Amino acid sequence: MERWSASRRRVLRSGSVLAAIGAAGCVGDESDRETDAGDGDETEESGVDEPAVAAELTPESGESGDRFGTAITLDGGAALVGAPGDADAAGYRVGATYGFERSGDDWSRRRAPAPDRDGADVEFGAAVALDGDTALVGAPVDDGSGGFESGSAYAFEWADGDWRRQATLTPDDGGPGGWFGTAVALDGTTALAGAPGDGPGVAYAFERADGDWRRQATLEPQGSESDDRFGTAVALDGATAIVGAPGDGPGVAYAFERTDGTWRRRAAFEPEDADSADRFGAAVAVAGDVVLVGAPRRDFAAGGAGAAYVFERSGEDWRGRVILEPDGDERGFGAAVAVGDGTAIVGAPNSNADPDGTGTANAYERRDGAWRRRANLAPEDADSADGFGTAVALDGTTALVGDDARGPGAAYAFEL
Repeated sequence: MERWSASRRRVLRSGSVLAAIGAAGCVGDESDRETDAGDGDETEESGVDEPAVAAELTPESGESGDRFGTAITLDGGAALVGAPGDADAAGYRVGATYGFERSGDDWSRRRAPAPDRDGADVEFGAAVALDGDTALVGAPVDDGSGGFESGSAYAFEWADGDWRRQATLTPDDGGPGGWFGTAVALDGTTALAGAPGDGPGVAYAFERADGDWRRQATLEPQGSESDDRFGTAVALDGATAIVGAPGDGPGVAYAFERTDGTWRRRAAFEPEDADSADRFGAAVAVAGDVVLVGAPRRDFAAGGAGAAYVFERSGEDWRGRVILEPDGDERGFGAAVAVGDGTAIVGAPNSNADPDGTGTANAYERRDGAWRRRANLAPEDADSADGFGTAVALDGTTALVGDDARGPGAAYAFEL
């Protein structure tokens, strides 16, 4: 397994701050080796757009505390939004999800996966993933097979105009307080779910065959300790899985690769310029050979606003490229991240240390080998209670940004 530390090489200031980073201290499985990534990408800041909101997605009916927008996912013209705080008549946080679809420039509601139980805190919708006709929904405080708040994840299939539950995914070896389903990811017939409360944390890979979901692998950190929170964030693209462990010192993110049906640790990403409160790995995303890792509390004590780190794979090696940093007074930058083909979105949803902030999200693009800030995303009617940027999703030129603190919550669509 390779271990990569992201170190600052220089700071490029032109509007927002993007610090080029290199990669050092790479240790392979078979031999020790050191690699210098060089100066990293050049970055320029010009022509930053402020696109208008294309659509505001809200629950049909909701109440303050529903936390609609805590989790969002996009696939083609379909969106799924989680509201894990949605309560039943007795006040239990059963949770809910809401479906939307786009036709041209218009968004409309469509059927959404629903929990099959009430009378208990489940927080169904705390995490969501969507790929074609398959949806995966996390319910991390469900009293699943492992006991109190062991957690569950539910797989659904779209058929005949509605979502039908296909399977309930649980870890065979999970225990109370494991919070399985805190984070979920889905790609084709592969599903990934994190259980950050199970000791140092665990992530599980599942594979669907002939309509049945079976656990394929248990993904674990190396040299871990209790409360590392491995599995707080997960991402999946093809044969590559990324898992964040934001409680492991300043935080670590791990890359796993699947070969011939077997998952193996391939790399561990660590920021060299971090301290123990940075929460590096609180959010992760992967698309092809690009990984984006959020550190929403980077330099927090010194007034810093967080950061997001870009890593890229060349052959079998991963290299740190740039550190994306906010332009203004945002806090929590890197709490949510998404990456696509040459585009990245980073959310900064505000923090308790900055109660007057409304939250923002920034869009970046890679052009001619350089990452540049392309757009500021913000709702027109934000106020001081908002948590805009809590969750972000990206599909093609469409971005979706969640705000789970505004009344029952909302999600905003933008065209980049």
